[in-house]
Amino acid sequence: MDAEPFDEFLAGVIARERASRGEHPPRREQKAAMTAARTRRYRLRRRNGISVLKIVCDLPSVSAALIDSGRLSIASSIERAKVEQAIGEVVHEWASRWR
Repeated sequence: MDAEPFDEFLAGVIARERASRGEHPPRREQKAAMTAARTRRYRLRRRNGISVLKIVCDLPSVSAALIDSGRLSIASSIERAKVEQAIGEVVHEWASRWR
């Protein structure tokens, strides 16, 4: 699971190098690679019993609550991914107490 972010990072580095040389991969290949990566991530999550939940919330209020509870720093609250991760941890902790 840790190799996947590195693979995505490496793909980005390679793409930037190609772009600097004036080489651009065809759009179709790029879309197919993105679809394949998304499918791999989905299958890995499913295999590990992890689901992605989409919720509607008041982001400033949720961020403020996470900051007040000490689960998130003010600097991290700017990054949506960090807020989502903190919410995931809260839900996971809550669920583990109710098992």
